[in-house]
Amino acid sequence: EEVVPRLGFQLAVDKSLSKIQYNALGPWENYSDRLRACWNGIFTAKPEDFFIPYSETQEYGNHENARWILMDDGTDSLCFFPLVTGDVFPFSVNQWDVATLHKASVPSALPTPDKIWLHIDYDQTGIGNGSCGPRPWAEHLVYNKPFTFGFAMRFGSRPFRTRPFRESAG
Repeated sequence: EEVVPRLGFQLAVDKSLSKIQYNALGPWENYSDRLRACWNGIFTAKPEDFFIPYSETQEYGNHENARWILMDDGTDSLCFFPLVTGDVFPFSVNQWDVATLHKASVPSALPTPDKIWLHIDYDQTGIGNGSCGPRPWAEHLVYNKPFTFGFAMRFGSRPFRTRPFRESAG
Protein backbone atom coordinates (compact mmCIF):
# COMPACT_ATOMS: atom_id res chain seq x y z
CA GLU A 1 0.00 0.00 0.00
CA GLU A 2 1.06 3.54 -0.73
CA VAL A 3 2.15 5.72 2.22
CA VAL A 4 0.68 9.24 2.07
CA PRO A 5 1.44 12.37 4.13
CA ARG A 6 -2.19 12.76 5.26
CA LEU A 7 -5.76 11.72 4.66
CA GLY A 8 -8.24 14.51 5.18
CA PHE A 9 -9.60 17.79 3.96
CA GLN A 10 -8.01 21.08 2.91
CA LEU A 11 -10.18 24.19 3.15
CA ALA A 12 -9.45 27.75 2.04
CA VAL A 13 -10.74 30.18 4.67
CA ASP A 14 -11.02 33.95 4.44
CA LYS A 15 -7.95 35.53 6.03
CA SER A 16 -10.13 37.84 8.16
CA LEU A 17 -10.92 34.84 10.43
CA SER A 18 -7.42 35.17 11.84
CA LYS A 19 -8.02 34.64 15.55
CA ILE A 20 -7.70 30.89 15.95
CA GLN A 21 -8.55 29.15 19.18
CA TYR A 22 -8.24 25.39 19.46
CA ASN A 23 -8.51 22.58 21.98
CA ALA A 24 -5.71 20.17 21.04
CA LEU A 25 -2.12 19.29 21.80
CA GLY A 26 0.01 22.43 21.76
CA PRO A 27 1.17 25.06 21.90
CA TRP A 28 3.72 24.17 19.18
CA GLU A 29 3.53 21.75 16.29
CA ASN A 30 3.34 18.05 17.05
CA TYR A 31 2.88 14.79 15.17
CA SER A 32 1.82 11.26 16.09
CA ASP A 33 5.46 10.35 16.76
CA ARG A 34 6.37 13.70 18.40
CA LEU A 35 3.93 14.29 21.27
CA ARG A 36 5.92 14.37 24.49
CA ALA A 37 6.75 18.08 24.61
CA CYS A 38 3.11 19.14 24.21
CA TRP A 39 0.02 19.05 26.37
CA ASN A 40 -3.75 19.13 25.83
CA GLY A 41 -5.18 22.57 26.32
CA ILE A 42 -6.99 25.51 24.82
CA PHE A 43 -4.63 27.72 22.82
CA THR A 44 -5.04 30.94 20.83
CA ALA A 45 -2.89 31.91 17.85
CA LYS A 46 -2.84 33.80 14.55
CA PRO A 47 -2.06 32.05 11.24
CA GLU A 48 1.49 33.43 11.23
CA ASP A 49 2.11 31.91 14.69
CA PHE A 50 1.76 28.42 13.19
CA PHE A 51 4.50 29.05 10.59
CA ILE A 52 7.82 27.26 11.11
CA PRO A 53 10.52 28.84 8.89
CA TYR A 54 12.42 25.64 8.10
CA SER A 55 15.50 26.27 5.95
CA GLU A 56 13.74 24.40 3.13
CA THR A 57 10.01 25.10 2.86
CA GLN A 58 7.73 22.21 3.71
CA GLU A 59 4.39 21.55 5.35
CA TYR A 60 4.27 22.57 9.00
CA GLY A 61 2.21 23.21 12.10
CA ASN A 62 0.32 19.98 12.70
CA HIS A 63 -1.55 19.59 16.00
CA GLU A 64 -2.81 16.20 17.17
CA ASN A 65 -5.83 15.34 19.35
CA ALA A 66 -7.97 18.34 18.36
CA ARG A 67 -11.42 18.46 19.92
CA TRP A 68 -12.46 21.68 18.18
CA ILE A 69 -11.09 24.66 16.23
CA LEU A 70 -12.66 28.12 16.35
CA MET A 71 -11.70 30.81 13.84
CA ASP A 72 -13.11 34.32 14.20
CA ASP A 73 -12.66 37.95 13.30
CA GLY A 74 -14.39 39.48 16.33
CA THR A 75 -17.79 39.51 14.62
CA ASP A 76 -18.21 36.29 12.65
CA SER A 77 -16.87 32.85 13.46
CA LEU A 78 -16.40 29.38 12.09
CA CYS A 79 -16.10 26.33 14.34
CA PHE A 80 -15.05 22.78 13.41
CA PHE A 81 -15.59 19.74 15.60
CA PRO A 82 -15.88 15.97 15.09
CA LEU A 83 -19.26 14.41 14.36
CA VAL A 84 -18.83 11.87 17.14
CA THR A 85 -18.44 13.31 20.64
CA GLY A 86 -15.10 12.26 22.10
CA ASP A 87 -13.35 11.79 18.74
CA VAL A 88 -10.20 13.79 18.08
CA PHE A 89 -8.39 14.67 14.85
CA PRO A 90 -5.12 16.24 13.65
CA PHE A 91 -5.24 19.70 12.06
CA SER A 92 -2.93 22.40 10.77
CA VAL A 93 -3.31 26.05 9.85
CA ASN A 94 -1.10 27.31 7.04
CA GLN A 95 -0.73 30.60 5.22
CA TRP A 96 -0.02 28.83 1.92
CA ASP A 97 -1.44 25.79 0.17
CA VAL A 98 0.67 22.63 -0.18
CA ALA A 99 1.58 23.30 -3.84
CA THR A 100 2.91 26.79 -3.03
CA LEU A 101 4.96 25.46 -0.12
CA HIS A 102 6.55 22.78 -2.30
CA LYS A 103 7.21 25.21 -5.17
CA ALA A 104 9.12 27.69 -2.98
CA SER A 105 12.52 26.35 -1.98
CA VAL A 106 13.13 28.75 0.92
CA PRO A 107 10.78 30.76 3.17
CA SER A 108 11.81 34.08 1.59
CA ALA A 109 10.42 32.82 -1.77
CA LEU A 110 6.88 32.44 -0.40
CA PRO A 111 4.33 35.01 -1.67
CA THR A 112 2.27 37.28 0.57
CA PRO A 113 -0.54 35.12 2.01
CA ASP A 114 -4.03 35.87 0.69
CA LYS A 115 -6.06 33.29 2.66
CA ILE A 116 -5.80 30.75 5.45
CA TRP A 117 -5.42 27.08 4.59
CA LEU A 118 -6.96 24.74 7.12
CA HIS A 119 -6.25 21.01 7.09
CA ILE A 120 -8.63 18.79 9.05
CA ASP A 121 -7.36 15.25 8.86
CA TYR A 122 -8.44 11.72 9.53
CA ASP A 123 -4.76 10.90 10.08
CA GLN A 124 -1.31 12.27 9.36
CA THR A 125 1.98 10.41 8.90
CA GLY A 126 4.56 11.04 11.62
CA ILE A 127 7.77 12.82 10.72
CA GLY A 128 10.27 10.10 11.65
CA ASN A 129 13.74 11.46 12.06
CA GLY A 130 13.08 14.51 9.95
CA SER A 131 13.45 15.10 6.23
CA CYS A 132 17.01 13.75 6.23
CA GLY A 133 16.58 10.64 8.37
CA PRO A 134 14.73 7.33 8.38
CA ARG A 135 11.00 6.99 7.82
CA PRO A 136 8.61 6.96 10.77
CA TRP A 137 7.97 3.65 12.48
CA ALA A 138 5.20 1.54 10.96
CA GLU A 139 2.57 2.58 13.54
CA HIS A 140 3.02 6.24 12.49
CA LEU A 141 2.55 5.68 8.73
CA VAL A 142 -0.71 6.52 6.94
CA TYR A 143 -1.74 4.40 3.98
CA ASN A 144 -3.84 5.45 1.02
CA LYS A 145 -6.91 3.35 1.70
CA PRO A 146 -10.62 4.00 2.24
CA PHE A 147 -11.52 5.69 5.52
CA THR A 148 -14.54 7.08 7.30
CA PHE A 149 -14.19 10.49 8.86
CA GLY A 150 -16.50 13.39 9.39
CA PHE A 151 -16.58 16.77 11.02
CA ALA A 152 -19.14 19.50 11.42
CA MET A 153 -18.78 23.21 10.68
CA ARG A 154 -20.73 25.82 12.52
CA PHE A 155 -20.99 29.43 11.34
CA GLY A 156 -22.05 32.12 13.72
CA SER A 157 -21.82 35.58 15.13
CA ARG A 158 -20.40 36.48 18.53
CA PRO A 159 -20.86 35.32 21.22
CA PHE A 160 -20.14 31.76 20.17
CA ARG A 161 -19.91 28.55 22.18
CA THR A 162 -17.25 26.10 21.06
CA ARG A 163 -19.10 23.14 22.53
CA PRO A 164 -21.54 22.07 19.84
CA PHE A 165 -24.21 20.39 21.99
CA ARG A 166 -25.32 20.56 25.58
CA GLU A 167 -24.21 17.42 27.38
CA SER A 168 -27.00 15.36 28.92
CA ALA A 169 -27.00 14.33 32.56
CA GLY A 170 -27.14 10.61 31.91
